[in-house]
Amino acid sequence: MSILPLSETQLMNYPVLYQTDPHEDASEKYSVIRTIDVIKELRDKYNWYPTSVQVSRTDDEKRKDKTVHCIRLKKFEDLISPKENSVELLIFNSLDRTKIFSISIGVYRYVCENSLVCGDTYEKFTLKHIGNLTENLANIIQKIAEYQPQLEDRIKEFSSLILNEQEMDIFAKLSA
Repeated sequence: MSILPLSETQLMNYPVLYQTDPHEDASEKYSVIRTIDVIKELRDKYNWYPTSVQVSRTDDEKRKDKTVHCIRLKKFEDLISPKENSVELLIFNSLDRTKIFSISIGVYRYVCENSLVCGDTYEKFTLKHIGNLTENLANIIQKIAEYQPQLEDRIKEFSSLILNEQEMDIFAKLSA
């Protein structure tokens, strides 16, 4: 069973992804990282597709469409043929100065509807919203994309491990 990535039309339901202006309290040094530009670069150059978007709620009208948001991305191959444990990207960003831009690669699970995520992050990069970010952001995206095959190999290695009964008992007791 395949999973469909979010379409352009679906992404447009999240105005925070397209914002070009920061919150009014941001200083002149603040530089906007448009989340949709990152999504498009990951999709077009590296074959990563968004599968979900979570946006923090706020009662403050001035922060509306500028709050913290999380985008979950998967490789196209993993959308066509899903695996139990597949490599994913998580992007966090905001335009209200509450969170720096971050992109992580790992194996994740959403735990609840408020975007709580658990899992293992194997590489994470952050970028402050200051100065000319274009080159730094391009380098971060390339590094994340290059790390993916290494992580896939680790998953295969761990998935091929066969535990004897005593080892299974030990793991079961440790996880309780």
